[in-house]
Amino acid sequence: MQTRRKMAAIIAVVSLVAMISGVSAMLNVSVTNIGQVVGQTKELTTTIGTSAQGTVQVFGTGTILPACATAAATSFADVATATLNWGTSLASNTDYEVFFCLGNIGTSAGVVHVSTTGQAAGETEVFEQAQGGVLSGLTYSPCDGASISGLGVISVRGHLHTPTAGLNGVISLTGKTTFTFS
Repeated sequence: MQTRRKMAAIIAVVSLVAMISGVSAMLNVSVTNIGQVVGQTKELTTTIGTSAQGTVQVFGTGTILPACATAAATSFADVATATLNWGTSLASNTDYEVFFCLGNIGTSAGVVHVSTTGQAAGETEVFEQAQGGVLSGLTYSPCDGASISGLGVISVRGHLHTPTAGLNGVISLTGKTTFTFS
């Protein structure tokens, strides 16, 4: 009889443990997370060095925005570096201009920052955002701090002042301008 009681007690304990385990298993659910977090996309590119870059001309003679001003940013080549060729027969102590575009091929808006370093003595470069109206002509504001919308384009006027070269002198342009985007 005691064996039956022990057996009944063991069966009761095993049944209780099985029930508690089952209830405990139903109260503990594990979830695995999957997915991707996508941050802002901003990427600056330029038309410098392409057929969309304007021609170098004497400063102040440009009267229309470059054709790239109405192009889609996504039509620009995705370039990280470009060479702005001012030419090889520039006059001494003279101001020149050239027009080109900056495009944001990302979908988030951003701000352009401009930094120029390493110029030869007397060489200066200034980059301005160019806007145009049919009646008002072209107007300019600093390119440094200019906003570009997602997939947007801004026109830029590069203004170069050449150094003074002496008789039979040749001075190479050495300035380097970096456009960054934040």
